[in-house]
Amino acid sequence: MTDDYSFDLRRGADEGFVDYFEPRTDVSLGAWVVVPFRLGRLAMIPGLRADAYLSGGEAAASVDPSLTTDLAVTRGLSLVSAQGVASQMPSFIVAGPGFRPGLDQGGLQRVFHASAGVVIEPERLDPGAPPEATRVWTLKAILYRVGFFDINDALGTSPLSGEGFPEGFGRFDGRYVGTATGLELSVRRRLRDGVGMALAYSLGRSERSDGAVRLPSGFDRTHVASAALSFDFGKGYTGALKNVFYTGAPLVEDDRDGLVVEDRLGPFYRLDWRFEKRWTLGRAGWISVVAEVANTFLAAEEIGQAYEVELDDSPSPLNPVAVRKICTRTTIGPVTIPSLGVEGGYN
Repeated sequence: MTDDYSFDLRRGADEGFVDYFEPRTDVSLGAWVVVPFRLGRLAMIPGLRADAYLSGGEAAASVDPSLTTDLAVTRGLSLVSAQGVASQMPSFIVAGPGFRPGLDQGGLQRVFHASAGVVIEPERLDPGAPPEATRVWTLKAILYRVGFFDINDALGTSPLSGEGFPEGFGRFDGRYVGTATGLELSVRRRLRDGVGMALAYSLGRSERSDGAVRLPSGFDRTHVASAALSFDFGKGYTGALKNVFYTGAPLVEDDRDGLVVEDRLGPFYRLDWRFEKRWTLGRAGWISVVAEVANTFLAAEEIGQAYEVELDDSPSPLNPVAVRKICTRTTIGPVTIPSLGVEGGYN
């Protein structure tokens, strides 16, 4: 792949974007291979990916191995694991065409992922039915550990003031290390007998460090949960509900002693729903009318905290010019999206 970047920033300042993005040509070459095989009850998929990068006058290469395993302990019970390394070019805080720094902004980012857990798929007592009909429920419990090395994460390592991007473009090319550790639980019921279901819960911790200070990531959320229900009412009528809940991100304050976690933002909950009526067209075609709403209850999400300093109305004799700091939580939204549309296709 070859990407040619050119910028017209003559109307900008003498620093910031002008210094951070420079005209250049990026070339990347990659190859990967996976070799799945089975040893009795053990299924293994080792893989290897190799990439070479040329960016302006810089060059870099990566070799990333991976391995996934699935050990069938008994019928309907498996132990699974996954390990792997991944590398990528530097990234910017906003994803978009042209918004990618070159290799001269710190080199490649790397991550190592490891997870292990158990998968349970109880079977119905129907020997003549195919596996997809007898295995209606799937239960998973997965432990994971992720290590981040030399990553761009300006927003995740900055105080959340609710006032937009970090001050100064010098933070954008800062490099950090970090970890993410957690437990993921899920229960899924395939759409059978008119009802389908998916429940998921994650308990996790994500941290970042610049070598001197180690703090929770600005996007760390301890608890994340979701629940979805789907219904088939028959005669082409279907409906679905989706619930999403997560606790707030940490509020990091830069005091005289450095960055500290002051508090956490409030939790967020959202309910979405969808209703559909479908008609069959011929043997393979269909058309449907769909009504849906995202964020039904007009929930707003806290994204930061703003500070204001004002004179105290009742100063003391010892402090006649007393001031007080007022903290106000900043929010985004509510963002609610109702829609009514027509869908169609061929199976």
